[in-house]
Amino acid sequence: MLYHINLQYMKSFISLSLIGLLIVSSSSSCNLLQKEDITSLQGSWTVEEAQRDGVSTSLLDGANFEITQGGEFNGQLMTMITEKDKNPCVLKENKIEFTESPGFAFEILEKTAERLHLKFNVKESAFEMKLKKNK
Repeated sequence: MLYHINLQYMKSFISLSLIGLLIVSSSSSCNLLQKEDITSLQGSWTVEEAQRDGVSTSLLDGANFEITQGGEFNGQLMTMITEKDKNPCVLKENKIEFTESPGFAFEILEKTAERLHLKFNVKESAFEMKLKKNK
């Protein structure tokens, strides 16, 4: 009887430990950008490919933007979307949020030193774009 209780306790302990480990590991990888600030994205970027509602589109081909040291998102791409030349922004978790355009943000799907994969919505269309950092 005592053996059965200890065995059940061990199974429960192992199961809870594995669940806890899974939660900790997934939350740390999902919030990889949380500890960074907007300067980690500083530089000039150009759209290499884009999709609108899951279909390839040339609408954004060659569009570019720059994230300045002061945290402004400037350039042709933002002028097309917000009709403003300069757009102050902050990095919150995995999103670039715009302080003067509430509710608008780019979700960061992937980020390396030279590549950026973003997702965003404009009106009723969902866009994804892959960008390359300019040298």
